[in-house]
Amino acid sequence: MAGQSWEALKAKAKGLKADLDTKMQDLGRLNKRLSTATATTPADRVAELDAQIQLVVSLRDEVEQGLSQLEDASEALAAVAATSAQAAQAARFRETHQEMLRDLKRVTQSIDHQYQHARLLPRKPTSGKAGDEEDQLLREGMGLRSSLSMADEIIGQATATRDMLMGQRSVLGSVHSRVGSLNGMFPGISQLIDKISDRQNKERVVLSITIASCCIFTIWYKFL
Repeated sequence: MAGQSWEALKAKAKGLKADLDTKMQDLGRLNKRLSTATATTPADRVAELDAQIQLVVSLRDEVEQGLSQLEDASEALAAVAATSAQAAQAARFRETHQEMLRDLKRVTQSIDHQYQHARLLPRKPTSGKAGDEEDQLLREGMGLRSSLSMADEIIGQATATRDMLMGQRSVLGSVHSRVGSLNGMFPGISQLIDKISDRQNKERVVLSITIASCCIFTIWYKFL
């Protein structure tokens, strides 16, 4: 995942999380279905469980692979996080990975427990209460993770807005500074223009006096 941008890694992590949520729901429903099996004899019970073992193994392997990929994506996100908000989102993905890992362990232990009892002890069909509780826990966990993910999104948007406003503030400060510099320059320019005007006036006066003197001298010389 080296060289990928924050947004690309975040999109990948969100996709992995959504896929894992779906697979964990499927695994939870399978666990509930196994716990409410209607077999009347231990042999029938074992046969029912054996019929689902391939599906259980397949789902478990897919979830474990997805969790490994989510862990890698979370670590990559933490490595490229440039702001505190991004670091917090990366940490949230790591926490989600740990929560899903615990959920997987709990569900697989429940299914393993059912297989062991079906093979070792005669048992009557259960009422399904344990499966209902597992399913409820999974739904609550996924709902909590979804709420936290939404909160992370809102925090990320707020941080982006704050950064944009701070950037605008910096630009306005720079413009104000330039305006102040121009205001400081204008008095000097005005003084320079005034000095040039004064010099031009003096030159005009001198030129006028010279011309007048020449005229007077000419008249005086002519009528002398």
